[in-house]
Amino acid sequence: MDARTIDVINECSKGSDEGQLSFPQVVGKLMDAGIERYSVDFVRNEKTFYQQDGEFFSLQGKRSAGEPAQEFSASDVQAAIRKSQTGSIAYLEFCRLAKEAGCTGYLVSLKGRRAVYSGRSGEDYAELFPGSMN
Repeated sequence: MDARTIDVINECSKGSDEGQLSFPQVVGKLMDAGIERYSVDFVRNEKTFYQQDGEFFSLQGKRSAGEPAQEFSASDVQAAIRKSQTGSIAYLEFCRLAKEAGCTGYLVSLKGRRAVYSGRSGEDYAELFPGSMN
């Protein structure tokens, strides 16, 4: 992965963690840089970004409070997403709420315009990007 793409990834990760970039801003920047998808692992506190050609880059994120709950609640994950979408909470607060809802991590498909949130037992909840159609 080239240095410019890694710089964009670092900018997006830091901007999210510090509440300076919204999810739509991050998505736009990553798409422009050629990123196809990325995953966030709340247990390892790791973010991994993938290009279509298989190149990837991983980094440590800023740790949000809490650990993933034992039970997964798709409705609580959805509630955290809605709060984030309205701008009433910043990214790290979203992460805390998602973990309280039993989310261990998530995958964002920029190509598929969706995010899939997962629990400890393989449960998941898929959320289309706002304005996306099935």
